[in-house]
Amino acid sequence: GLLHMSTDGDVRNIAVETGEENELDVKSIFISPNTGHIYIGADRSEIFVCDTNRKTMHPLSADSPKSCYAIESNQKDGFYIGTYDGLYEYNENNKVFSRIYFTGDNTNIKALKLDSRGILWVGKKSGISAFYKDDAKMLELPQSISSVKYAEIIMEDSKGVIWIGSRSGLFCYNLKDGSVQSYTEKDGLPHHIIHGIEEDKYGVLWISTDRGLCR
Repeated sequence: GLLHMSTDGDVRNIAVETGEENELDVKSIFISPNTGHIYIGADRSEIFVCDTNRKTMHPLSADSPKSCYAIESNQKDGFYIGTYDGLYEYNENNKVFSRIYFTGDNTNIKALKLDSRGILWVGKKSGISAFYKDDAKMLELPQSISSVKYAEIIMEDSKGVIWIGSRSGLFCYNLKDGSVQSYTEKDGLPHHIIHGIEEDKYGVLWISTDRGLCR
């Protein structure tokens, strides 16, 4: 389910307007920089829009793709959606979904990241793909990156380096020199399953794992 915590510490359950119980297996939350709307993606369900004033959420659209695991801004007029069936783009102005196809496996998308170079990184059950959003030209990736399965998070740090957190460890890919590094418990990680990566104002990465937080 989904909870709302206010600045005074009050925690409330977000109800589903359709009358369903709030048993959603929430996989992604996205706050639109254009509209301020909060979108929720869940396993085996359509995309929901959260109304923070009423503490409720309702389906975005009847034709919304289901099983949404990742949502990423297209840095323009909407956002990308990674689902079990494939990749979609939603335009917030005309409220239209568009299917996006790229070379290779298009299914089981778990993570998305549009970087500062205009490259859309797609983490799938089967591995990593990347292409330029403007012309769909595929980026040729090292095998050690393209073969990373079950990516949970893809992020770009302040130096333009790509970090991938997966169920098999942490991977670092520097596009400038083509170097790749990988990290597991042997390198000091609490656990090889990575769920989140954030960079603080000092350039330090904070990494959440199955067994705690590290940096």
